[in-house]
Amino acid sequence: MNTPWKPLVVIVTMLSLPAGGEPGPQHSNADGTIGFQDLHGSTVVAGVTHEQRIRREGREYTAIYEREWKLIIGPDETLQITFTPTSHAPRRMRGETTTSVVKLGELRQVRGAGGPGQAIWSFRDGALVFLRTYKVGAGRMTIEFSRGGDGLACTANFVLAYEDAKPFISLETIDGKPAFLVGDKKLSAHCRVFI
Repeated sequence: MNTPWKPLVVIVTMLSLPAGGEPGPQHSNADGTIGFQDLHGSTVVAGVTHEQRIRREGREYTAIYEREWKLIIGPDETLQITFTPTSHAPRRMRGETTTSVVKLGELRQVRGAGGPGQAIWSFRDGALVFLRTYKVGAGRMTIEFSRGGDGLACTANFVLAYEDAKPFISLETIDGKPAFLVGDKKLSAHCRVFI
């Protein structure tokens, strides 16, 4: 049974999963952990590419799916986010590029690539974390920051959470049709911070 509060339970559960330990500071500290304020005024470009096995309209196929984010870190814990999804199968299809301004910790309703759901951005342990529910299941994008000789650096990762031991994620494909994601393997990721 899919109750209205179930997506929220998935998000709360995923938020409780550590991105690297206990919640960290919003400002950097003595151990070098990056705080959100350290990112103010920067632009982060991150992307993750996965090979996915999709079941839709009675057939199953493999797709290469790219998620690309551009994040402009603003004042007062705000992010200006531009997101572009692209699917390569059986023909290349770019999803609608969306731009929005969100505040950290603000749960909101989303629609677009993946279909309707709930989403939230947070910052903890030197990482920006994006959680998003689907009809069944959820996804978590993590952008971890570090300080190196060349300034700030980052790494990106996206993982899926299966719900109620179901062996699939139920979502909508880029063209808005219902589908089941029955297999997923990360192929590559990139991330850069521009000051």
